[in-house]
Amino acid sequence: MSDEDVTAILLETFGDVKEFVEANRAAIADCYLSFSYGDFHSRREYEAALNAITEPDKLREFKEFHEDIRRSSLNAWVKYAWELGERQKELLEESQ
Repeated sequence: MSDEDVTAILLETFGDVKEFVEANRAAIADCYLSFSYGDFHSRREYEAALNAITEPDKLREFKEFHEDIRRSSLNAWVKYAWELGERQKELLEESQ
């Protein structure tokens, strides 16, 4: 099977990924920005803190502190997800 065949099958099955991203950019950004490293139990505390912090700079500071507490190689994944989320928000704002 050629690359072209695989591409055709993927497009037929799932549709155009670019169209999906453009149509769902806000939800995708929110999803990426919600990434956090920790266990399920601590997620409730984390969510409560996020909801209580209203200043963007303080929120960013808290999220970075939270990730630093449990430093591991997974933190790089979280940080990259945040970057992707911020980029999706920027693209959304540019398109409006």
